[in-house]
This record gives sequence, C-alpha cells and structure tokens, in this order.
Amino acid sequence: MHELVIKGGRVALDDGWAECDIGVDDGRIAAIDKGLSGQKSIDAGGRWVMPGGIDTHCHLDQPVWGGAGNADDFESGTISAAFGGTTCIVPFGMPGQDMTTIGAIDRALERAAGRAVIDYGLHAVVTMGTGADVEAQLEALAGRGIASVKLF
Repeated sequence: MHELVIKGGRVALDDGWAECDIGVDDGRIAAIDKGLSGQKSIDAGGRWVMPGGIDTHCHLDQPVWGGAGNADDFESGTISAAFGGTTCIVPFGMPGQDMTTIGAIDRALERAAGRAVIDYGLHAVVTMGTGADVEAQLEALAGRGIASVKLF
C-alpha cells in the first residue's frame, strides 16, 4: 500500500500514454500500474498526468546593467512557475557591474535560499576576464556543482 495513489489517469510514459495509477511514497513515484492502493487517493478521472516542466532559461532577481531589474524574485517567480506546471528552473547567476561570476552565484544562492518553492539550479555567466582567469572561474564553478555556463 502506498502513501498516495493517483488513480485512473492518462499517464505520460517514455513510450506513450497509458491509463493507469501512480503510487507515491516519500514524495516520489514508487509504482506505475493498474489497481494500486493507497492510504490517500486522488481520482485523476482520465485526465493527463505527466511530469512537471523544467525551464532551463529564465531570469529571476538579477541585476541588469543600466539600473533596470527583473519583475520576479525567487519567491514570486517560482510560485508562478509551479502554478504553470514547472517544477524546476535554471535561472542565470548574472553578475552586476564589478561583480565576479562567483559573487553572482553566491548572490543568487543567497536570494533563492528559503524563497524558492520548486527545485532550481543556476547558469553561471562569465562576463569578465581572459585566458587563465576564465579557466580559474570555470574550475571554481565546477567545484561548486555549477554545470552550465554562459560566456560573453
């Protein structure tokens, strides 16, 4: 018996759609089959059941040169994303003027902590430096688990 079962949904699978149930335990999908039972259940009533979206290019709470800024911070932006079915975002850790790339990542992590309501990663943005300096920045970012970088 599962903690939660989503019953009778039209479920998006890797090879197509299937009419079945989804068993959830500890907040994770534990089973996909017909006839599952659970402590709680949600009747999907034949509606589509699919994974949440991932937005890999968004801008939240970042400094923008020239004094402008973004309308959304990590709280309002991730709440909006969740209402639209997006469960993970990857915004840019954009450095402000005279800010290092690592400083921008630290700033974004600080602003997201305790405010983001969905999962997130960060794109690093390298805007300053040449040669060995850029290489050192990339190594430092990799050491922090940052896997995506925009260079310009």
